[in-house]
Amino acid sequence: MLDINTNLSENERHQILWLDTTDKNSDTCKRQRCSLSSIVTYSSIEECEEYIRHNEHCRIALIVNDPVKTETITKLSELEPVTAIYFRTSENARDKSEASQLKKIWHVTTSLDIDNLIERIKNDEKKRTRASESLVFNIFQTDSSSPHEMTSTEINGEFLHSQLLLDSLLTMKASNNELSLAIAHCRTEYQNSPSDLSKVNEFQSNYSSEHALNWYTQDSFVYRILNRAFRSQNIDVLYLMRFIIRDIYKQLTEQQNEATMPNDKVYRAQLISKEELENFAKGNLVAMNSFFSTTLTRAYALFLLTSGQVEHQDLAYVLFEINISRRLTGAKPFADITTKSAFPVESEILFMAGSIFRIVDIQLENNDVCVVKLVLCGDDDHNLKTLFEHMREDIPPECTSIAYGIVLANASKLEQAERFFRNILNELPIDDPLITHCYHQLGNVLDDKGEFEESLDYFEKALAKKLETLNEDDPRLANTYTCCGVGYLRKNDLKRAIFSYQKALDIYKNAYGQDHEDVAMCLFNIGDVNIFENKFEDALDMFQQALNIWMKCLPESHPDLARSHMAIGNAHVQLLNGGQALMHYDTALKIMISSLPSDHHELAALHDKLGNLYYSTGDNEHAQEHFEQAFLIKRKHYPSDHSSMVDTYHAIGLIYRDSGDYQRAVELLEQAVAIHRNILPPEHESSIQLLQDLTGAKAALTLMMSEMA
Repeated sequence: MLDINTNLSENERHQILWLDTTDKNSDTCKRQRCSLSSIVTYSSIEECEEYIRHNEHCRIALIVNDPVKTETITKLSELEPVTAIYFRTSENARDKSEASQLKKIWHVTTSLDIDNLIERIKNDEKKRTRASESLVFNIFQTDSSSPHEMTSTEINGEFLHSQLLLDSLLTMKASNNELSLAIAHCRTEYQNSPSDLSKVNEFQSNYSSEHALNWYTQDSFVYRILNRAFRSQNIDVLYLMRFIIRDIYKQLTEQQNEATMPNDKVYRAQLISKEELENFAKGNLVAMNSFFSTTLTRAYALFLLTSGQVEHQDLAYVLFEINISRRLTGAKPFADITTKSAFPVESEILFMAGSIFRIVDIQLENNDVCVVKLVLCGDDDHNLKTLFEHMREDIPPECTSIAYGIVLANASKLEQAERFFRNILNELPIDDPLITHCYHQLGNVLDDKGEFEESLDYFEKALAKKLETLNEDDPRLANTYTCCGVGYLRKNDLKRAIFSYQKALDIYKNAYGQDHEDVAMCLFNIGDVNIFENKFEDALDMFQQALNIWMKCLPESHPDLARSHMAIGNAHVQLLNGGQALMHYDTALKIMISSLPSDHHELAALHDKLGNLYYSTGDNEHAQEHFEQAFLIKRKHYPSDHSSMVDTYHAIGLIYRDSGDYQRAVELLEQAVAIHRNILPPEHESSIQLLQDLTGAKAALTLMMSEMA
């Protein structure tokens, strides 16, 4: 997303200047303060202009007193930092309609009440800022493109997991320390801002769930911290502020049921990057991942968009025109929040974060404003519903309170997921049954991070605690047996791995029959053991059995289907069936793109597989594309010396060697060797091969340098 705001503080960004050439009101003005900033006063036009020019990163609201000339107002309005001008005049000093036509004039008043004017400026600045803030959204495409044409718009996985994360926040049970933890964070965040700290104190003393919307609509830290967290997808802050997100959801639902909407169309003014606008043209659905504020008046939305905004060659003026229906089922709540707002004179329709809209049309109007027509969607209006519900049901009811961490882990947000589960473990009493589930989930996270020893330790702890309270044939034991089997397989302890998998398989078959998805998972895992045993035909049979069962009971875009296709592809590679392997890898890639975030660690593994397959056929161009995709994903999750980086460094190094770029090849192969030394002994087969490749690349580089000399 293109963030057009600077890193200045809120008070530095938003300033009010008062230009009063009569200098009658300067003493009064100096005493005025507002939460946007201190008012800066000038009686000299030249000094005022100089100040504006030297504060080019600020957003300045300018109060101008009559008798400043029209030419002067026009000149000041052309300065980029000036976003709005408020003209104070007497009844007879100047024709009000003439003044209101000047550029960037937001209000002409004859009132001398400065307090009311300051309140209006605060309210207007909030609206202008909202139009220029980055909009956080995910695009969903119903038609997948070729898996080899990977673009930034293929973000169906982000679309799905952002919905799951929000759902887990809303369904999480309230805890006694929610408010105190959020307050502590806010105190740290605003420790250098006395005005904000004062608001934090007021919030701590006076907040209640029925005032959530009032606090959100105030020009205060609540709006800023929530929207910044949504914009940056700061999942730690969103978790801390979950109570107010939940309360806003509740208030919107109540208000939607009680209040009536005067019409079925609303509008939103927005500056977005031209690249993002192109993504709208390619997508079918859009999910707004933050609270989405709209107005009932089209003309007012256009005024917000075109008045006082900074022109930028990479930005587009967009007017969202949204059709809504109160009869929709399953849509996120929306409501006219005027009566709940801190600014009740402002008519505002607020949509819950995560609201989904269908993209109907995009048109360019004569004023260079692009109109994006949207229709609010309910659950039955998009084909992710089945997959979403199934992935939500994957979280056991007894794990609702830790669902946020599970969704983070499934989205490959491994550091955040680990931190979440460790924090929960530190807070729980020693006899809390949730500890067992945290052990299990933490084991999953650590396994995905490649920390296999500690992962197995947590799986074994979880199994031991379950065995204390559950019968031996309880299905809740089977999942932990399966995870222990994964840990044993990582250690090459095939005997204990197959014992654990078979134990889980027997429990699941006894409880659910032959065609259950958990039975398929056990067959899949036994196939993994067959791969380790070099029994590739047996492995292929197990993977195919698992796929056949999953195809009966899972949505067509479920990640487990991708995993089975990937495993079948692996078996075909070992059996030298390259064409079959590529077909299954491509199918797996299409499913993963539609169901997993684009930086998911399993996508990196699949790109590595595709890279190796293409390299084996001599197609180095496609091989390099996939290896580099894998590298980009791994770099987000692992340090540069992580064991998972070895294969990628090695593979890309060989491609550079083959292309004659021996210098780059040596650099990459040396990185691979340095990491590999910490994993396997030098006499290991892979260590010997890697060292031979490095030696060969160095020899070729030396020869090339000598020939050049």
